[in-house]
Amino acid sequence: MAPDRRVSPRSLWDIHGEHSYEDQLITEAPLELWLQGAPHVLMMRTPGCDVELVTGLLWSSGVIDEVEDVLSVTPCPRSPQTRIDVSLESGVQATPRPRRGYLSSSCGLCSLEDAQAIALPPLQVATAHLPAEQLLTQLESLNQGMVSFKLTGGCHGALLVDLTGNTSPCFEDVGRHNAVDKALGWALQSVPNLSPRGEGEAWGLAGWSLVVSSRAGFEVIHKAASCGVSAVICMGASSSLAHDYAQATGLTLYSFARASRAHRHSRGSLT
Repeated sequence: MAPDRRVSPRSLWDIHGEHSYEDQLITEAPLELWLQGAPHVLMMRTPGCDVELVTGLLWSSGVIDEVEDVLSVTPCPRSPQTRIDVSLESGVQATPRPRRGYLSSSCGLCSLEDAQAIALPPLQVATAHLPAEQLLTQLESLNQGMVSFKLTGGCHGALLVDLTGNTSPCFEDVGRHNAVDKALGWALQSVPNLSPRGEGEAWGLAGWSLVVSSRAGFEVIHKAASCGVSAVICMGASSSLAHDYAQATGLTLYSFARASRAHRHSRGSLT
């Protein structure tokens, strides 16, 4: 069996430096995304589900509107662990980026061209209404799926829940935005007949929930809303901008989600 590339054994020492021991650390490694034959962005991520990561990033950042926009996703033959090449269908325009494009494991917005992209009028998403027991079930699914977190304590997890309560695989990464992009990339490739961005009242992942182990930072809410997600449940706090963006889009946002309570930031009800 191949080793799990998501975790890396390392030798550590106690605070006095006298006793050494082996521990598991979450893996962080670079991945180059080349788009249309040119370098697009350099990401720091946890290896695994790289195809889902890059397709999710392209979808959530607005480069593509639907899975049919992607012609091919191919690991580089010379560096399959550190580079992926993506080709788009004819007619799909992608703004060329210089090699300086860099996406750290702590920031999900570094791939945006400038601050004006944040200020664009947001698309409206279909609002979700979650019963309390459903929210608790989704949190438990996330907790059960975070295998790498249980080993390392050093990563975030994200999963999607469809309209009938079925959950996607749990995707883990050192970066919360990467975990979200992996989940969105999975949906883009796996869910049939997704309506393109902004097409009709119920497009993309309308009616779906995104459950994330992190705080509700703007980049998480922006990515979810950009793919039509109706509700986001975060275990951590919300920022003011995430709160405002959820209200502007109609997305239902819950923060500090726990077994006994959650804060509701926007339309929708917890009953």
